[in-house]
Amino acid sequence: MDHGGRLQAALQLMEREGVDVMLVAPNELNRVDTVFHLTGYRGVGESVAVLRKGEKPLLIVTPEWEIERAQARARGWDVRGAEDLAQAVASVFPKGLPAGKTATVNLGRLPAGIAKKLAG
Repeated sequence: MDHGGRLQAALQLMEREGVDVMLVAPNELNRVDTVFHLTGYRGVGESVAVLRKGEKPLLIVTPEWEIERAQARARGWDVRGAEDLAQAVASVFPKGLPAGKTATVNLGRLPAGIAKKLAG
């Protein structure tokens, strides 16, 4: 299955399970990098893929200068570069996470600052 097929499978799973938002961080072991398998982009810094019901998938990459390389590899994704990953993810949800279901993949890999900023 290619990157687009994996993305569609993830979106279908979200729909089936009633999930509104999915935050995906890369694995610690690069053998099976979930962000790469969804997007085609393997980062040099931290990254988070954000899947939101009814919206274009979003990839946030650090450092900010990685944006060009990420855009070339993550075709069909909205790609944003950032120096502060936690702030960038929080800016996607200025009022905090939506009231519906939120799923995470590799939660332990997400920087702790993201949870704090999303909590308000």
